[in-house]
Amino acid sequence: MKAHAAAFGCRADKVGLFGTSSGGHQVLLAALRPRDPRYAALTLEEAPDVDAGVAFVISGWGVLDPLLRYRLARERGDAKMIASHDAFWRTEAAMEEGTPAVVLERGEAQAVPPALVFQGDADEWVPNEAAERLARAWRQAGGHMELALFPGEGHTFMRERPEAPNSLQAMAMVKAFIRAHGA
Repeated sequence: MKAHAAAFGCRADKVGLFGTSSGGHQVLLAALRPRDPRYAALTLEEAPDVDAGVAFVISGWGVLDPLLRYRLARERGDAKMIASHDAFWRTEAAMEEGTPAVVLERGEAQAVPPALVFQGDADEWVPNEAAERLARAWRQAGGHMELALFPGEGHTFMRERPEAPNSLQAMAMVKAFIRAHGA
């Protein structure tokens, strides 16, 4: 996107990331580690000088702590979730290493762009404490983070009920955040 930003009518330095659930987790890691060689396995031959740094990042009900979610799945006997984690992560150590708050707490972040993290306060896979830990670590690393916990909402609330008041409020926050930090 950054290499072709002009074709889309924007500037490369204003490109940001937005993802939900597992995608919300991935965009946070990518924003924190834009020069990590593990995240640059696929080169962009037509634009070798374009880096992966972003102007902002937005995570909606992101999997903020993969190890915590894995342990919740084990407690609940959710065989499908356990199998998915085992296939993707392979080890609990990898799950911990891939936790954005851990990256920040260990001082391993290469960048800390402005961030918006939102989820329901009744998210069955991402406890509020995980979101609060991430926000605290982000801010302590010198970054700006807005954290919004929507009352009574669970995981994927916007996708399930896009016209509900909390969904509309979350979308308004996303739009305002992009206007403030992006385009």
